[in-house]
Amino acid sequence: MPLENYNSFYFYGKDLSNFSKLFIMPIIQIILVIVVVGVVLWLINRYIPMQQTVKTILNVVVVIILIVWLIRAFGLWDMKV
Repeated sequence: MPLENYNSFYFYGKDLSNFSKLFIMPIIQIILVIVVVGVVLWLINRYIPMQQTVKTILNVVVVIILIVWLIRAFGLWDMKV
């Protein structure tokens, strides 16, 4: 086998030899977004009167959106739009 095959590391078909290109956003920005979303969700749950079922649905939807965003931010799920 040629040596160039051993110089690159592939993960799910992606070349990770240049590791800095893997992370599109800095980790500080990702943590900041998670904190802001959590505080906004807490403020909505705390100060806006809603039925418990509506709050639960809102929380689940926001968490699912945040998880999908995180997966895409780390480049594990590339969706072609």
